[in-house]
Amino acid sequence: MISSRRFKNSGKNIVLKRSKTAPFKLLALSLSESSFFLSEAFLISSSKVLYSFNLLKDFNVLENVMLPLIYKGLSKKDSKEAALSALDAVDLSNFKLSSVNTLSGGEAQRVGIARALAMNAKIILADEPTGNLDKETSNLILNNLVDVCRVNKISLIVVSHDDTVLSKLNTNRKIVDGKFI
Repeated sequence: MISSRRFKNSGKNIVLKRSKTAPFKLLALSLSESSFFLSEAFLISSSKVLYSFNLLKDFNVLENVMLPLIYKGLSKKDSKEAALSALDAVDLSNFKLSSVNTLSGGEAQRVGIARALAMNAKIILADEPTGNLDKETSNLILNNLVDVCRVNKISLIVVSHDDTVLSKLNTNRKIVDGKFI
């Protein structure tokens, strides 16, 4: 699990950039003097967790987790099975039919994490995954995310300015002028 300490105007957007063809596009990472470019295959095998939950208000919790799976081409049955499993992993099975409008911030973030997990990605990219949460909820959510990634052997890349978040991860790198140091 890798994290990056983000400073204001550090160049994070050079590394993690929005594009029209994909929700996020990683350009290049410089780690230990070797650079590599991440391809569309990488983007297909990755999921994202963002500080804004990006939940669809007209859909319930289960549907919010299922929708990306259906867009990915899974059947409704397979999407539902994967979504239920992911909701169970983040301890939200009892909320599956709840409106997302009734969720707390921590619950909403766990739905976002469940959505990323359900995609069966090998890598989760998390940009300030607990940025909208209080410290106590942030710790609970981050511990859950790290534990679920460890159990499922998912690589986790986190960008954050919060030292508490960074301390929970194995490897830390700083971004300065758009480059990892």
